[in-house]
Amino acid sequence: MNSNGVQPDAYSRLLALADSWGAVVADERESLVEGGATLGEKDVCKAIGIDVLGELPNGRVLVYSLHHKKCDELRDVDRLKYPRLLRLCGPAAKEKVHGGHGDVPGMHRMGEVREAIEMLAGYHQLSPQDLIGDGCWRGVDENGKESDDVVIVSGNQAMRWNCSGELHLIPGARHGGLVMDLGARKGPIDVEAAKLLLEKFDPEFGQRAIKDATELFGRWRWRDQETNPQVVTGALMATLVQTCWRWRPHVAITGKTNSGKSFLFEALRLLLGPMAVKFGQYSAAGVRQNVGRSAKAIFLDEFERSQHRASVLEMMRASSRGDELIWGSANQSGKRYTFRHIFWVAAIEAGITRAPDRNRFIELELLAAEDGEFGKLRLPSYDEARDLGRRLLVTAIHSAIEASDLAVKLKELRVEDVDPRIVESYAVVASILSVGSGGQIDAENALRTILANVERGCRISDEDDLLESVLSAPIRMSGGREKTVAEIVREDSDWDAYQAMERCGVAIVNSSPGPRQHSGGDKSLFFDAEVILQRILTRTGWADKDIRKILMRVDGASAGRRRISGRLARGVLIPMELIRSEFLGEGTLEH
Repeated sequence: MNSNGVQPDAYSRLLALADSWGAVVADERESLVEGGATLGEKDVCKAIGIDVLGELPNGRVLVYSLHHKKCDELRDVDRLKYPRLLRLCGPAAKEKVHGGHGDVPGMHRMGEVREAIEMLAGYHQLSPQDLIGDGCWRGVDENGKESDDVVIVSGNQAMRWNCSGELHLIPGARHGGLVMDLGARKGPIDVEAAKLLLEKFDPEFGQRAIKDATELFGRWRWRDQETNPQVVTGALMATLVQTCWRWRPHVAITGKTNSGKSFLFEALRLLLGPMAVKFGQYSAAGVRQNVGRSAKAIFLDEFERSQHRASVLEMMRASSRGDELIWGSANQSGKRYTFRHIFWVAAIEAGITRAPDRNRFIELELLAAEDGEFGKLRLPSYDEARDLGRRLLVTAIHSAIEASDLAVKLKELRVEDVDPRIVESYAVVASILSVGSGGQIDAENALRTILANVERGCRISDEDDLLESVLSAPIRMSGGREKTVAEIVREDSDWDAYQAMERCGVAIVNSSPGPRQHSGGDKSLFFDAEVILQRILTRTGWADKDIRKILMRVDGASAGRRRISGRLARGVLIPMELIRSEFLGEGTLEH
């Protein structure tokens, strides 16, 4: 017997059990629930017809009502009352739960119901990436790995399509690692109609849809009339399945007044119906709150007039790769959002001045109507637009997974004096056109034809890309607050924020060695490469790179030593004037 009073063999078994506990994965945790730890609680919820989906970041509990076929958030489960339960569950609650005191044979007390919901919610912590709303989504399995499914969510219905040609309606609000925010409202997608079209889809169907859409967009007068109508068609199809791509380009429609930009957006809105959200005046917060958890298409008109263009562009940058955004909140807790959207903007000039932003955009220019043709452009009828939009949606769903894989291969194509990021953006369009047409449109030839007319010499350097990654990284502060490095540098942040940023290897310092001054003087942003790799870039493509050498390529960068966060560090200094003008958009993106 050892000092713990346990037999050696038994003690060894306990240690082995403790070591193995940390390796329990999601499906094993679920088996523990099924195995009896909360079997009684599951029986209670099953009896009243609810599925406890998990706990949201704001502490609320998300549940799904089998009777009403919709999700609901419970703010305070411990205050859940009997009338609220009746509204949530319907007849099952009236039959299986009583609102009084004491025990009633065959029925549960409200206290038992509240305990069951709280117990089960603790087993599933829902992140913003887990919860999805209306739209088309790339499937995810129970371990968080992407699958070959496309999940279509609309109102209180959902179905999944896989590349093997199988189509299934999804019962409930779960599929693999995804949780669907289903509601009783009518959804923006006619799931039954889409189901019928998917079941009889063939290459000719996709070819006709692409041809009809290209002819429609050909009614506008483009600077590149040969390729732009087809590019718009491909970009629109890519937008319908925008969450499925590894990289999401954005689309900028530019042109003089009366060239038809707003008219084109109206046509796109007609094609997509409720799947489109079009804004005339907007802020980043307004767009974010309106779109919510959905994968709806976002159209921003009159982009050049927006006072919030810089913040909206920051949101677009994160959306391209599907990065997480951190936004401040009134309770200082911070909110997380993940965008996987392709933004469409219309403007006389898009105001996209920096190479990293230009390379994220597919820029298409409209020309004013020729003499005698102004005012003759006509939109399709409601029925025509609805029919074509539905056919484009089905073609996009059918093609999404294969096209996503093809785009990854196509981005390796190299074209002289064209930045690889631009190639990657147009590869998305060429891929879905090719797969959607059943191969009638050759992907590589289409991509080369499109790239023959794009702007040359708009390359983004490794150093610019690296600085973008560091500046957009979230920094955690005391109290659970989070801000990006850019927000801390741009704003008049408090000392706690600066200290948190310094602990991650970034600091605002004097350009010349000497005692730290917190105001005035010539300032630089100091980068401690070793700490940045450990704290900020540990799970990025920069993790195995010598980022110090890359940062030294920035014009005006210099090597130096500075004392930050209580240590003397060796790093790279970049003038704050350069950081503010070139990377924070101050004085370049806002009017």
